[in-house]
Amino acid sequence: MSWSFTAVCSVDRANATRKTLASVAERLKNRGLRHRSIAAMIHVILFQPEIPQNTGNVGRMCALTKSRLHLIHPLGFKITDRNLRRAGMDYWFSLDIHEHADWDAFRSSPAAPRRLWLFTTRSEVGFWKVRFEDGDGLVFGNEGSGAPEWLHKELSDRSVTIPHANPDLRSLNLSTAAGIAAYEALRQIGGFGEAS
Repeated sequence: MSWSFTAVCSVDRANATRKTLASVAERLKNRGLRHRSIAAMIHVILFQPEIPQNTGNVGRMCALTKSRLHLIHPLGFKITDRNLRRAGMDYWFSLDIHEHADWDAFRSSPAAPRRLWLFTTRSEVGFWKVRFEDGDGLVFGNEGSGAPEWLHKELSDRSVTIPHANPDLRSLNLSTAAGIAAYEALRQIGGFGEAS
């Protein structure tokens, strides 16, 4: 007798949950809030990142924005590291991620972007002054030393900076910078349905 009552209550709860979810989905649809299509995409490239929490946070952002993440080895941690899982592993299986043995392997990969932008504190060009395109790659150096000199030379015609008001401070956190850059690029290319 109690089993039947429990089963009926479970079915009623499941039906109520389905109705609630359908109602919420209908309201979102009516407000025009839809997931963006995967037509417009950017690539986020982390050059030899050292701190797993930063990479996890960038991975989470890439999963949410449907951006492709490229990790250029060597990394300063293992992907299975507990800190990385804490920061982003619950999104890790939704992530379009490509790992590359080194920069040359990345450049020769069919999954690599067509055009690259190096984000660096050395640039005089603010990232708001450039026009990003669908498929562009946003390159970030590591937390300890940034991008190496040879990479600055290779991407000298496409290096940009995120302006900051306090010249006494060196730079933004890697995951913060990647988020700011990715959302500006996606805004420009219509990654959320509206280009500007």
